[in-house]
Amino acid sequence: MRIAIFAGAFAVLSAPVSADIQPNDGTWSGTWIYVGSSGCPKDVIDQMISAPAADRSYTHALTFPDPFDPAALSAAGVGDFTWTRLDEDLWHASHIDAQATPMGPISTEMEIVLRVTSADTMAQDVDAKVVLPPAIASMMGMGGACNWQARVDHKRGAP
Repeated sequence: MRIAIFAGAFAVLSAPVSADIQPNDGTWSGTWIYVGSSGCPKDVIDQMISAPAADRSYTHALTFPDPFDPAALSAAGVGDFTWTRLDEDLWHASHIDAQATPMGPISTEMEIVLRVTSADTMAQDVDAKVVLPPAIASMMGMGGACNWQARVDHKRGAP
């Protein structure tokens, strides 16, 4: 009896504590969904929300490495980011872009969090900040930065 108890305890202790979900290869699609914004001109947000579906989504055959690395999403045009694993099934990427203009720099900063929720689904949250030169911001009716949030729901269809 004692041997069985110790053997069972050893089996539990030696088993992996957690394992990341490995997304299935196949045809994946993703849909960009507006969540909210602050400091952005209404016209800009209206354009984002009413953009053609083809500009707010993707469908692409994806093959994920094992162990999973979200960089494979770049094949679908989702973005070429450097991802850092934060926790089980949780990844983070940052992206900063600056563009010089005659009126001053335009900068965009994005924070992206990706959660693998099943072998066939992932949820991605995007928090973006766009800063325009004061003269351009004033022409657009902005007082400061334009901050917007979006979600991308990724799902695998039939293989």
